[in-house]
Order: sequence, then C-alpha cells, then structure tokens
Amino acid sequence: MHTRNPVACPSVALTIRNDTSEPMVLRDSALPEGRWVLPPPPSLRPGEAATVAASTGDDLGIGIRLTYSLPGGARAIFLAQTYRYGDSSVDGTRIEPDEGYVVHTQIDRRFPHMCAHYSVSLQDPT
Repeated sequence: MHTRNPVACPSVALTIRNDTSEPMVLRDSALPEGRWVLPPPPSLRPGEAATVAASTGDDLGIGIRLTYSLPGGARAIFLAQTYRYGDSSVDGTRIEPDEGYVVHTQIDRRFPHMCAHYSVSLQDPT
C-alpha cells in the first residue's frame, strides 16, 4: 500500500491577529479540498492571535476561506489559496461592509507550504 508523504502535500498556515478592542467571532469556514490540521478558533479576543492550518492530498493545491464577525455588523473575510499552476494569494481578503476596520496581509511563503499573516485593526480616522 502506498502512503503519501505529508511533507509533499500542499498546506496553508494562517496567523490571524485581532488588533481591535472587541472580540471577533467565527461565522463560517470553508475548506473545499483538504482537512484542518489546526482548525479556526471559535473567537479571538482583543489582542489575541491564532494560527489556522490545513493540508490536502491534492498535489495541485489548496484554498481556505474564513469569516469572522466584528461589532457593528462588519465581517472580516480571510482568503488564502496556493496552487501549483498559479500563485499563492490572499486576494479577496476584506472587511465587509467597510465599518471602520482594516485588514493587513502578508505572505511569507508560497506553494507548496503557504504561510500568511493577517491583522485586523481599527481604521485610522486621519
């Protein structure tokens, strides 16, 4: 029986930081092709950071979508995708509707083992 080497399987690790003064609450998560290694936490307290990780046996790649709610009806939507035939991306990550929050993103590593960082904070009023 052949077993797949987990090191060769594509993976995504996201670090999400809540730099607001209010909690963020998980509303939805989608992982169409893979499994959670570190599932998303149900909430993030102010100042708290969490790492979410997933992997897939599909050597073509993996994508994740997480949605956390913020006070005032806003939602922080985090997207990460890394595929063999394309680029690693956080495109589509956003705050909806724009309610005075902003999300900053950074990609440290790309396919096959993507690593990205997200930080949600209050928008600077100036």
